[in-house]
Amino acid sequence: MDGVAFQAEVDRAAGVEGGSAASGNTKPAPPKPAKSRKPRHTHEELTIVDQVLAYLPPQIPAREVRVPAVADAILAAMREGGRSVEEMGGRINARWADHGFADKAAVGPLEKPIGVVIALVRPLRRGDRYACADIHCEAGRNRYTDELCRLCEVRAADWKAAQQRKRAAAGGERDRRDSAPAMPSQRAAEAPVRPLMEDCSGPYCTRSIPAGKGPLCGDCLEQQEAEVASAALAAQWEADQAYAAEQAAADTELAAGLEREAAERAALEEAEAEQRAAAEEEQRRKTAEEDARLRAEFARQHPELAAFSSQGPAPF
Repeated sequence: MDGVAFQAEVDRAAGVEGGSAASGNTKPAPPKPAKSRKPRHTHEELTIVDQVLAYLPPQIPAREVRVPAVADAILAAMREGGRSVEEMGGRINARWADHGFADKAAVGPLEKPIGVVIALVRPLRRGDRYACADIHCEAGRNRYTDELCRLCEVRAADWKAAQQRKRAAAGGERDRRDSAPAMPSQRAAEAPVRPLMEDCSGPYCTRSIPAGKGPLCGDCLEQQEAEVASAALAAQWEADQAYAAEQAAADTELAAGLEREAAERAALEEAEAEQRAAAEEEQRRKTAEEDARLRAEFARQHPELAAFSSQGPAPF
C-alpha cells in the first residue's frame, strides 16, 4: 500500500470525507440507540436460586455469590436431575461436610466462594467421587429410598477386584523371579518385596494408599472427621430443637394459665355483680314494704286524709 492509499485509509477510519480533515461545520453522527438486552434469568428463576442459596452455610453469605454463573449452575443442576429446592439443600449440606469444605472454612475464609458454591451444587462427572450412572444416586444413596446405591457398590467392588488382579499378577511375576537359580554367593540377597500400595478400607472407596499408611486415605479420613462433626452439629441442633419445644410448651402452658385466671376473674366479677344486684333488689323490696306499712298506718290514724295520701309517699 503506497503513502496516498495509506493516508486515505486513515482518513476514512477517522470519518473524514475526500481524504481531507473535517471542517468545523461537520456535525457528529448521532449516537446509535442502545439495544435492549433480555434479562439472563427470569424473576421466577431468580426466586428459585435465592431459595437454594438460603441453604448455604453462614461461612458463605448468599449476597456474595448471587452471580449469573452460580444461578446457571443451580438451574442446570435442578433441570438435569429433576432436583427440588429441598433436595438441592440436602446436596449442599452433604457436600459441605463430605468434600472437606467445612474443614477448609474452619481454617480460614474460602478464597473462591463462587467456585465452592458451584462445586456444592453441580452434578458429579466421571472421575468425581460417588460419580454414578444412576441419575437418582446422591452421594452413594438413592434419593428416594435413602438406600445404598447398588451401582456404586458394584463399581467399587469391580475396581477393587481389578486392583487385586493386578497385584496378584505382579506377585506371580515376583514368584517366577524368585524361583530362578540363586545368585552367586558374592551377590547380596534381595530384600523381601513388600507391596507398595494397598486398598483404602473406607466403604465404597476405590482409592489406593501407600502400604502401612492406612487404613483410610486422606479423603476418607476427612469424610470420617466431617461425619463426626456433622453428627455433633446434628446432636446440637436436636438439643436446640428440644429446648425450643420445651420453651414453646412452657409458653403455651403460661398462656393457658393466664386464660384460666382471666376466666376465673371474670366469673368472680360476674358472681359479685349478681350478688350486688340481688342485694339492691332486696333493699328495694324492703323499702317498698316499709313504705306500704307506713301508708297503711297513716291511713288508719287519719282516715280523713287517706284520699290525699294514696297518690304519693307517706307524709312523714
